[in-house]
Amino acid sequence: MNLKIWINFKQIKELAEEGEYNLSDFNYSFITDKQIKRWIGKVKVDILKEKWEDKKVEYLFNSKSFKSFQMKMINLHAQRIAALVKLIEDGEKIEPVIFEISNYCNDRNFVVDGNHRIRAYQFLNKDGFWGEMGGEWDLMKKFKKSLKEV
Repeated sequence: MNLKIWINFKQIKELAEEGEYNLSDFNYSFITDKQIKRWIGKVKVDILKEKWEDKKVEYLFNSKSFKSFQMKMINLHAQRIAALVKLIEDGEKIEPVIFEISNYCNDRNFVVDGNHRIRAYQFLNKDGFWGEMGGEWDLMKKFKKSLKEV
């Protein structure tokens, strides 16, 4: 059973500082606003239909160096984030971020699906995002209680 929950960036940061949860640094936080801005207006939202993981393998085998591979991947992620920014700005419905809270994850929480969406919300200076939380029921209830109502 999943719980639908509003995740506020400020609250997540505060909880992380208390040492209980570690959701303050998401997977694509290293993609800078400048890298995302480079693709705003240039990338089509159709890029979101492509499986970016397939590109990763293609880039890995066709890159002449690790640095070249790294730059291609940064651009690929920045393009996906820019496309999501466009959708959000246009008021399109975006799927919720899916994450799991479990004792089996080292940091007790894990974004299953939605890291690009989270970075798009951060880029747009949104307060937070809607998510669906799954995992161990007791941990989910504890996490939900630790969030203040917004």
